[in-house]
Amino acid sequence: MTLPATREAVFSAEGDDALFRKQIAALFANSAFYREKLAAAGFDIAQTVGGIADIAALPFTEKEELRQTGDETYPIGTRLAAPMSEIARVFSTSGTAGTPSYIPLTAEDLDDWVIVSTRSFGATGVREGDRIVSAYSAGPFVAGVALEAFVRLGLCDIPVGTGNTERLMAAVKLLKPSTLALTPSYALHLAEWGEARGMDLPGSSVQRILVAGEPGGGEPELRVPLEAAWGAKVTEAMGIGDNGVSVWGECEAQRGMHFSGSGYVHFELIDSESDAVLPLEEGAEGEMVYTHLRQHAAPLLRFRSRDHVRVSMGVWRPLK
Repeated sequence: MTLPATREAVFSAEGDDALFRKQIAALFANSAFYREKLAAAGFDIAQTVGGIADIAALPFTEKEELRQTGDETYPIGTRLAAPMSEIARVFSTSGTAGTPSYIPLTAEDLDDWVIVSTRSFGATGVREGDRIVSAYSAGPFVAGVALEAFVRLGLCDIPVGTGNTERLMAAVKLLKPSTLALTPSYALHLAEWGEARGMDLPGSSVQRILVAGEPGGGEPELRVPLEAAWGAKVTEAMGIGDNGVSVWGECEAQRGMHFSGSGYVHFELIDSESDAVLPLEEGAEGEMVYTHLRQHAAPLLRFRSRDHVRVSMGVWRPLK
């Protein structure tokens, strides 16, 4: 997968330094998990951590260790860094590995997530006033942020959720949306469902399909037949539940996803075997690591995504 990192994002370290230092101070003050984790790594106070240029000296955060801090006393885990009275939204994971993990957000956190998502989805070419049928499972999941981003972009959102194939296809026929937002596998299922019923999907109103929620939407093996079946352009978005619903998004050029989290999330590229930080340069390949720069409820520090990517350098400025 190619992820074009913007010149603006790649060289934002200096501008993000103040945000990073403030976030580290907040971790020491409010997060029992990170206060203990950083102390164990030799950092007793925020001042010893330094700035964002020194981030490689800090320990990684693993998904499993976050999960292990949660129990009946601390259902969200000891990473919770804000009082529950300030929490405006609590998302959760599917819980396939056991008890669901909870993802709390303050009102400000939620607004930040929506802003980053509008950058990602706004890059796809959607325009204010466009009608969009969305089939994300927005109930307990972070995909709900995408629906708020659609409203922020000025779109007319027609949510149908997952598993409502007949309802969705009826909306396509009757409400004539220009855009669909769903997982790539569901988009392919809909194409097969429509073909079996003699529907002329290439002749429908749908001009673009925004896929996210699972890998594969940017791979030719899936994208080519999907675009042919619908007669529409397919663009991909990507995020991680704990970090942000959509911090990468593809534009109409379809040459990979752009980083849309500048000013909110800092990312690094590492070698998964040696854990060494890799330079962000054309063709570099490695694992993405994320750090929140302005999260209040449950900030993440050097969170290992386990997503392996290839970087392509370029210039792209997201929506403000």
